[in-house]
Amino acid sequence: MSTHASADPDNETRNILVRPVANTISADSPRHKPAPKSGSNGLGLKFWYNASDDGTDENLVILLHGLGDTHGPFGKLGKSLKLPQTATLALQAPQQIPYLYEEAFQWYPSFDELGEFIKDPNPSVGVEAVLGAIEYMISECTWPANRIHLFGFAQGGSVALEVGLRWWRKNGTGLKSIVSVGGGLVSYPTMKEKADTRVLLMKDDGRQVGRGYENIKQVTLSHSSMPKNQDEWGHVMEFWSEVLEKRVDGDLYQVL
Repeated sequence: MSTHASADPDNETRNILVRPVANTISADSPRHKPAPKSGSNGLGLKFWYNASDDGTDENLVILLHGLGDTHGPFGKLGKSLKLPQTATLALQAPQQIPYLYEEAFQWYPSFDELGEFIKDPNPSVGVEAVLGAIEYMISECTWPANRIHLFGFAQGGSVALEVGLRWWRKNGTGLKSIVSVGGGLVSYPTMKEKADTRVLLMKDDGRQVGRGYENIKQVTLSHSSMPKNQDEWGHVMEFWSEVLEKRVDGDLYQVL
């Protein structure tokens, strides 16, 4: 039942170029952000947080694992990415999969009493949990919403896309970007105005996602697991190079 897959990007050192863009740093966005706290007054989910290696926390990538996994492999993935001026936060899904003795978690109820997949699941539990984590990172750790990116695999990718729509409907502005590997929308959105969040969809069919998002880049993989090699991870790195920001000497630069 576990869909655990290797979260090793297996990437080599890349040359990164930057170009100046309009400076949108606010006084409430310090260069170094406080780390989240656990416990009843903390983030609300188990997590693995990695501050930026270079000491400047300009971007936050939130990592959501797939069905049957834990946050551990994605915490290691976040640490290994070493994206410039980028912190990572791997979250663990809120529900243990019933009747399993191993650590295997789900973002929302996925199986019925007979152990069969639920045909039309309700993702609200996972969506609310991730929204709560985002709101905590904004209010307690001073992250602007337009510096927050989501990366999800399979069920985690579906939750990331659902969270992006909920955030858009609630706030009228989008999170910065979403990468979904193998996950599509669970809901069937009817939008007067589509969300402007940038989306990289690594999945065969993105038509349903297009009902909610206007800016989608689609890449088809030959398998249903995490990216396996440098070429496949290259699609993700190229997308991030278009959406991550870099602060230099008080000015804001875009990573290329």
